Amino acid sequence: SFYPKNSIRQIDGVWTTLRWSAGGRQVTLDDIEHRILRPEFKDPRVHVAVNCASLGCPPLAPEPFRGAELGAQLDAAAVRYLAGSTGLVVSGTTLRLSSIFKWYGSDFEAQFLARGPAGRRGTERALLGMVADYGPPAARVLARDASTRIAYLDYDWTLNDVTAGR
Repeated sequence: SFYPKNSIRQIDGVWTTLRWSAGGRQVTLDDIEHRILRPEFKDPRVHVAVNCASLGCPPLAPEPFRGAELGAQLDAAAVRYLAGSTGLVVSGTTLRLSSIFKWYGSDFEAQFLARGPAGRRGTERALLGMVADYGPPAARVLARDASTRIAYLDYDWTLNDVTAGR
């Protein structure tokens, strides 16, 4: 059994076994994420736009994604996720990022590596570059400093609730 009890992780086979009809083919949630979105689109911003029904996930956009507007919509999703406490928390000189960035940090390297501070390498440099572009003001300042620490937030797998806050 997976913690918490009110989690998408409680649904047996939710990622790898249950199949859905999408785009004329039968796919699992893992197929959508790991065989379609990540490899075909090669845009790491998908990680701040797609939601897995958990509180730790990025919030869903209030409108559908559209081809002509997709770049701007992904930019807005990145800003929105990093502005919330599930995406990024500034703690002194440490940027505490969602575990999504720990799990998929290497996906950010191609697009953001050169945007991070010169004194850093690899995934951490790319993540700092991404925060420098999309984070709130205090985080953007820290992200330009090569001495800034990166830590990761615990991920909240609790199911989100569309009725919360109503």
